Amino acid sequence: RKIDIKSDVFYAEIDFENLVRFSDSKMHVDEISKYPVSRRDVAMIIDKKIKFEEIEKLANKAVKKILKSVNLFDVYSNDEQLGEGKVSYAVSLIFEDKTKTLNDKVIDKAFKKFIYLLEQELGAKVRK
Repeated sequence: RKIDIKSDVFYAEIDFENLVRFSDSKMHVDEISKYPVSRRDVAMIIDKKIKFEEIEKLANKAVKKILKSVNLFDVYSNDEQLGEGKVSYAVSLIFEDKTKTLNDKVIDKAFKKFIYLLEQELGAKVRK
């Protein structure tokens, strides 16, 4: 049957039973939390030599128990605008407590600690 589509169409069929059966790793499933997550984003200008993994470690150091994940969602590089050897990273932190709902005061305190460590330990300039 002919369909009027002007771009390429791709199709894939995945046999998940075989995928799981031939996989070497064990599957781990977490229970869905009863409590909401909260997200905070920060954009920073930082030396190109600093890898995202260092930022991730710093977030874990600052936030510890309530940090669910750290994600890099944007990278921008322009020597004329940012300065030579600099890059802009946009990072999101997802906060969650599996025992209670986190309030803004707790999240903001943890996020401010992360920002402080970014500036002090990695020399980041937070974009406002």
